Amino acid sequence: MQGLVRYSEDGTIIYTRIRLAQWRRVNVALDTYDLVTWTETLISHLVYDPGESDQTLYSEGYPPDGTPVAITNTYHTVLVVFYYFLAVVGITLSIVCLVFNFAYRKKKVIRLTTPLLNYIIVCGAIFMYVSVFFGVLPTIERAVVQMQCIVHVWAYGIGYLLVYGTILAKMWRVYQIFHDPTPNKMILKAWHLMCVVGTITGFGVLLIVAKTIAQALTSPQLVDDSEHSPGLTSSSVLEEYSVWQCYESGSIPFVLDLLIFVYLGLLQLVGIILAFQTRKVRIPF
Repeated sequence: MQGLVRYSEDGTIIYTRIRLAQWRRVNVALDTYDLVTWTETLISHLVYDPGESDQTLYSEGYPPDGTPVAITNTYHTVLVVFYYFLAVVGITLSIVCLVFNFAYRKKKVIRLTTPLLNYIIVCGAIFMYVSVFFGVLPTIERAVVQMQCIVHVWAYGIGYLLVYGTILAKMWRVYQIFHDPTPNKMILKAWHLMCVVGTITGFGVLLIVAKTIAQALTSPQLVDDSEHSPGLTSSSVLEEYSVWQCYESGSIPFVLDLLIFVYLGLLQLVGIILAFQTRKVRIPF
C-alpha cells in the first residue's frame, strides 16, 4: 500500500488517494498488480485499474470475512476403489469355496471337515468382506456416518464370530478326540459343535447389541485431522481440517468396544492353546 493519509483536527480522514498493489504468482515469478482506492470522510470505495475486478483480486470473487473454512475429510477415492476391489475379490473367492464345498460334500476329505461348519465359515467370511463397503464409505454426513459406524460393527463382528467360532469348535473336537484316551469318551457330533459356535457367537452378539444401543444414543464426533495441518487459502483464510470419529474416547461405546476386543482376544488365546496341543496330530486319508 502506498500513498499519503491525512486527518483533520477532529480525526476525520481527509480526501486521500491510496495506491494498492497485490503480489501474484504468474507461472513461477512473482509480480505486482496495481489497484487504486479513494477514501473520503467515512465512505470508502475501491476503483480498480483497467482489467482488475473482485474476481481477479479474490479467488472466490468476493472479499473473505476472515471466518476459518471448515473442511471435513473422508477416505480418498483411490483408497476406496482399492478396498472395494479387494472386497469383491474376497466375496467371489468365498462363493467359489462355497460351491466347491457343496459340490464335493460327499468326498471323504470334505466330510471329515464337516461341510455344515464349512458353510458357516464361508458365510462369516462374506459378512466380513461386506463390512469393508461400510468401513470405508466416503461420506461426510453425520447421519450416514452414524449408520456406517453401526452397520460396520455388525457385519464385521458377526462375520468374525462365525468364522473364528467355527474354527475354534473344530479345533476343540480334534483336541477332544486325540487327548481323551478313555474308551467311553463322548463323541462330538456336528450339533455339539453348532452349540459351541452358537454360544461363542451369542455372547459376542450381546456385546455388539449393547454397543449398538450406546452408539445410537450418541452422535459421531468431529475431531482434528492429524494428517492435515491447518493451512491458508489463496485469500489468506485459515483452512481447518477434521474427520468423523464414531465415538469419543472414554465414552460408553468406547468402553464396549474395548470389551469386544478383550473377548475376541480371549478367543484367540484359547485357539492358540488348542493349536499348540494338537500341533502333532496327523490324519491319514
